[in-house]
Amino acid sequence: MKPKEIHSVFVCPNCHSQITLVAISKEILDAVQIYCNPCKKRFLPLSPTDTRKMTAATENVSFTQDNIVATAVKTTSTNSDFSVKEMATSPGNIFPEKKEKISKVSNYSIIKEIGRGAMGVIYLAEHIETQKKAAIKLLTQDMQSNEKATQRFLQEAKVHSKLEHPNIVHIYEVGYYTGAGLYMAMEYVEGYSLEKILQSKGALSIKDALKISIAIAYALECALLQHIIHRDLKPGNILIDTVSRKVKVADFGLGKILQEEGVTVAQEFLGTPYYMPPEQIKDAKQVDQRADIYALGATLYHMIAGRPPYSEKKATFAVIRAKTQESPIPLEKYVPNIPANVVTLVEKAMAKEAELRYANPTLFLNDMQKVLETIK
Repeated sequence: MKPKEIHSVFVCPNCHSQITLVAISKEILDAVQIYCNPCKKRFLPLSPTDTRKMTAATENVSFTQDNIVATAVKTTSTNSDFSVKEMATSPGNIFPEKKEKISKVSNYSIIKEIGRGAMGVIYLAEHIETQKKAAIKLLTQDMQSNEKATQRFLQEAKVHSKLEHPNIVHIYEVGYYTGAGLYMAMEYVEGYSLEKILQSKGALSIKDALKISIAIAYALECALLQHIIHRDLKPGNILIDTVSRKVKVADFGLGKILQEEGVTVAQEFLGTPYYMPPEQIKDAKQVDQRADIYALGATLYHMIAGRPPYSEKKATFAVIRAKTQESPIPLEKYVPNIPANVVTLVEKAMAKEAELRYANPTLFLNDMQKVLETIK
């Protein structure tokens, strides 16, 4: 059942426009920063006491799609980098009023849809003032009212906003926009996912596979320095810029800050089986950085073999069972003359026992660089 909405009316201190914020709890009303559509300014709400007085005084104001505006992020920065400093209380049930064609989100003009999944949709957009392209990620209309989905979206924003690295997709802005709902504005990578490239080309050369894996390891190294693990590293979340040739890690939707409670729900299956380590299948909450080592090893396996490990298993449950009971088909079967040091590298990264893998991305990175130097 849809929770009862709370409407509170605020007056913009800059242009004096009336703005209505819709939420399901007073905590959300007190936590968010308000975005004024007419003057494009942000401001803090009044105190809870003043808010309640203003709400009571304006209880007869009509609520329309045009004047309901709120942002889901508190920020201490107002510069053009839109750096996210602190996530507000999860607005898991702030609802857009109706589904309509989206032409604008915050300061971005929507150009076209470039991706869609079960939970979200991604648009190519352009910043109105700078004309810089960006990717805008939105939850689908159904997911906007799904508390688990909104929690995961905000967790991704919280985790992703801590990361600044050339091999990680940069996040510009996170918020809530009238008619669109929760959104995330990110760096637009003009190219393809590694998944698409592998579907098109099959196996890559060992040298190219190692170069891509080294770039990914640099990204994981940066994340670990911030006590962050990805938990869903796979070819679909790795982007290759066809202009700069840079490798970018994306989608920290299952990312976790170590030693901090995540948003994983009991009995919820998180991750992608082919690239997921055995321990993550048992309990996604308890994994550490070695889960990402396994996933990177499995991705390297895929690039070299032209297919993911355990791909001969057609059913998901069969892949999961094989993860704990069997070894993947040896790389030598797919690449007969593969150097032994490459095989050793992949096998160590994909060891079933986490204790036998590389302890961190830096160690894996160093060994990959050494092996790369031996490849002609």
